Amino acid sequence: MNIRACIFDLDGTLIDSEPLKTDAHITAVLAMARNPPSVLEIEAAVTNLIGVPTPETAIELVRRFDLEEEAGVRQRELGLSAPWEAYSHLHLDLYQRILDQPGTLARAQLPSAVDLLRRVRREGYLTALGSMSYRNEVQRTLDILDWHGLFDLVLAGDEVSRGKPDPEIYRRIAQALQMMPGQCLVLEDSPAGIGAALAAGMHCLAVPNDLTRDAVLSMPGLDRRWIVQDSDCLLGAAERVLRSGQPLATAGTM
Repeated sequence: MNIRACIFDLDGTLIDSEPLKTDAHITAVLAMARNPPSVLEIEAAVTNLIGVPTPETAIELVRRFDLEEEAGVRQRELGLSAPWEAYSHLHLDLYQRILDQPGTLARAQLPSAVDLLRRVRREGYLTALGSMSYRNEVQRTLDILDWHGLFDLVLAGDEVSRGKPDPEIYRRIAQALQMMPGQCLVLEDSPAGIGAALAAGMHCLAVPNDLTRDAVLSMPGLDRRWIVQDSDCLLGAAERVLRSGQPLATAGTM
């Protein structure tokens, strides 16, 4: 079955935004914590949640660092329904301030993945974006980078009922593009995203970054040939997969 659509994750795959989001989490946790943890503790907790949907991430950080009291105060002030929403509201505001700094997102682009996106777009493949970030956050990124013309479809985390590693987001993208799962190639950087793509029955190239590499390499049952660790090899690896139309396990060493 020939591959006819390429689906991209956003954070950590097309843009190196995870360090920026981590910085915002550090500031948010320290602003709410009664007993402030170390920066290293926050970084470790956030790294373990890469690829996890926004609500689950906020809920876990509120629990992990005992932020319920301050988050509850902010929740009531903002008229929100749960403490995690207040934490998420603060984190998003801090993250948006980082993005507002001129050139931040332009510098955060991951060139090999963006080059692949533009190439497959030129060659006539359908392209889609499947992100666990909320729509307004994704939209802001697309606006800043002027990427609107690069995708046939964009689906965000608050537009699905189950987040990665559940395959819902990728199955819905395939349905909207009128593609069979086997006709889709996904680029993902995190275990949650890779798991979602594979559970959806799609081809998946894993492109781990510095924050996700150890977790991806330790995924049980994941063939190393599915993993592209050197960004300079990405275009060649994708080319072999796209031309073969075969499962990645038989597409040659990546």
